[in-house]
Amino acid sequence: MNSEVRRKMGRFSNLVSMDEAFRIIREHQWRGLPVMEAEVASSAGMIAAKTIQATRDSPAGPRSLVDGFAVKSSQTEGSSSADPSRFRIVGKSEAGKRFDSAVSDGECVEIYTGGIIPEGSDAVAMAENVTSSGGFILVSSPVSPGENVASAGEDIKAGTTIINSGSVIRPWHLSAMIDGGVSKLPVFSPLRIAILSTGDELFTDSSDRIENSGMPSLMNLFPGAIINTLWLGQAHDDPDEIAGKIKESLEKWDMALITGGSSLGRKDEVPEAMEVSGSLKVFGGIRIKPGRTTSLYSLDGKPVLSLSGFPSTSILIADIMVEALLSAMAGVSGYRIRLQLPIDSNISTGSGYTRFIPGRLQLRNGKTTVAPEFSNRGMRLGSLLHSFGIIIIPDTVEGYRAGDLVEFRLW
Repeated sequence: MNSEVRRKMGRFSNLVSMDEAFRIIREHQWRGLPVMEAEVASSAGMIAAKTIQATRDSPAGPRSLVDGFAVKSSQTEGSSSADPSRFRIVGKSEAGKRFDSAVSDGECVEIYTGGIIPEGSDAVAMAENVTSSGGFILVSSPVSPGENVASAGEDIKAGTTIINSGSVIRPWHLSAMIDGGVSKLPVFSPLRIAILSTGDELFTDSSDRIENSGMPSLMNLFPGAIINTLWLGQAHDDPDEIAGKIKESLEKWDMALITGGSSLGRKDEVPEAMEVSGSLKVFGGIRIKPGRTTSLYSLDGKPVLSLSGFPSTSILIADIMVEALLSAMAGVSGYRIRLQLPIDSNISTGSGYTRFIPGRLQLRNGKTTVAPEFSNRGMRLGSLLHSFGIIIIPDTVEGYRAGDLVEFRLW
């Protein structure tokens, strides 16, 4: 073994566990993301930068849940088809046009779904349960207090938390915020991720040129409202060139991903490039498969993630590590959904390393199970093609038997 290879192997002599890597990421002092104000109606998919509470009740006052007639429930006691209660129709209430007078004994108000319940009434007799004729209605069965009525604040009360800081804003949050009196909210600016591909083999003058197939996958891997990607182009296996491209674009990105050049080969120069750039090594290598050589650096307080040049590995590890970094930088939660599901077959992995295995969901005997998708030759793009997510096997587990619960992280 020559001295160069021995030197490079020394980079990975102290691999951290996956849990330790996550702890280090959480505790490191990263630059935070800028905060901006967004209109609620156009904020779906963004990350709330503040916990948002309703400022008013919704509905603001009691409203009808059906089409019918607003009545005093007490006056319907004992009503039957043989002895119905009789009410005179004195007005109409509908969404956007309320009945402003009070309802007296023996009176009712025709009301439509969403209409405000008039003062003096406390229930709605459904239209199909009454007989209407000549300006009067007959109610042939008792109506309970509050029947068919949504009370003030029944859906959302003032002070109710609608969304927590760090949560991804979903479409239903928009309606809840608007009904709760919120029109604008602070959100984190999208995380700007710069992607740099390295390797002499990516250039047209290379005698063994390969396509840079991983780049478009990484560029489109992340939700656009949360993350914007910027391609920095390609760099040869040259520390100065790699460092130059990263440093020259420093103001344009919040996080950088470098693919290729992370292993032990003669041309794997990313660690040297990070030294040239003045970056601080946060950790070098993780006990994970695939992705053992995944390393993390900090350049001016911004994370630089060094990934394998294999597209399948870079896609999988980038998605997992960016989630952890986004959580540390902006407190983001719920970026990806994790489930506990039974595995559909025996699987043996060996302990010591956290394993990531693509999996697909399937229905077996009426139960949803997860089936591993992998090759005897390790992780390949073909393993991702039919996957719904990633099975995460802790480093303390040697395998699972069919039916055991596993952690499944959805794409």
